[in-house]
Amino acid sequence: MDGNVKILGGLGSLFLVLSVIPYLGAVLGIAGLVLLIIAVKQFAERNGRSEVFSAFLRGILVSIIGGVVGGVIALAGFGSAAAGNSGALSWLIAGIGGTIVYASSVYGNYYIKKAYEEIAFITGNTLFAWAGKLLFWGAVLVIALVGSIVMWVGWILSAVAFFTTEEKGVVSEVGQS
Repeated sequence: MDGNVKILGGLGSLFLVLSVIPYLGAVLGIAGLVLLIIAVKQFAERNGRSEVFSAFLRGILVSIIGGVVGGVIALAGFGSAAAGNSGALSWLIAGIGGTIVYASSVYGNYYIKKAYEEIAFITGNTLFAWAGKLLFWGAVLVIALVGSIVMWVGWILSAVAFFTTEEKGVVSEVGQS
């Protein structure tokens, strides 16, 4: 793995870990996602595996778009209920919005898991596969309230995976000196 990819991916994952910090966390989360997307794109291009980037990007986009759309729908339902329309329809709309957020997170993290499994296969670093599994199962378990912690650990493992993956070509360059 190229040193630039290691740094971008490791820092991106680390920024996502730190996104729980109040106020500053949102900025770190966005910066982390951008760095991670760039790292995975560069990795995929250098290894001739465009499907890795496609899966990763699909996962990120599905999670973000589904989260925004579902969040707006849920807020509309809650807003309607707060305005005095406490009928079942307001709560049904809020529930539909929440279901969209949940389903898009699970579906999106499934694609991120697939991309990380492919990166693990290419690099030989199984930590990527474990990070992907934790992100996916964390999204599934978010309903049980432990999922967020599992996903957080998945991002920590992602950072460790990026930082510990050996650089290709370094050994041969040192040996030729």
